[in-house]
Amino acid sequence: MNVGVILACVPCLVMSMYTICAGKFAYGFFAGGLVNVVAISVVETIPKEQIPIFGSLINVGIVGGVTVFLFLGLLVPAEGSEDLLETDLWMYLFSLPAAIAIVSICLALFVFRYETLTFLLKEEQLEEVE
Repeated sequence: MNVGVILACVPCLVMSMYTICAGKFAYGFFAGGLVNVVAISVVETIPKEQIPIFGSLINVGIVGGVTVFLFLGLLVPAEGSEDLLETDLWMYLFSLPAAIAIVSICLALFVFRYETLTFLLKEEQLEEVE
C-alpha cells in the first residue's frame, strides 16, 4: 500500500488538473487501504483491553494528518495568481505523502521488524511469541 501511495503522488507533480485529480484519486484509494491494514494490524498485535485506546489514537493521527495537509494547502497561491506559475511549493506539498510513505517503509524494513502474533501462531514459531 505504501508503494501505491508513492506511485499515486507521481501524477500529482504534473501541472495538469486531470493528472492531479487522477493522482489524488489513486492516493485516496491507497490511503484508505492503509487505514484498513493498520486497523487489522492493531487487532492482531495489541492486547484486547488496549485496542480501544490504540484505535482511537490511530484515528486521531489520521484526522490530524489530514488537517495538517489541509492547512498546508493554504500556502499555495490562489488559482489565476501569477505567483502560482512562479512557485514550486505545490509540488513539494503534493510529494510530502510520498516522503512519509518512504520513511514508513524504511521503518518497517529496518527498525520494526516484528511479525504479528497471529502470523507466528499460524506458522508455529512459538519461540518468537514469548
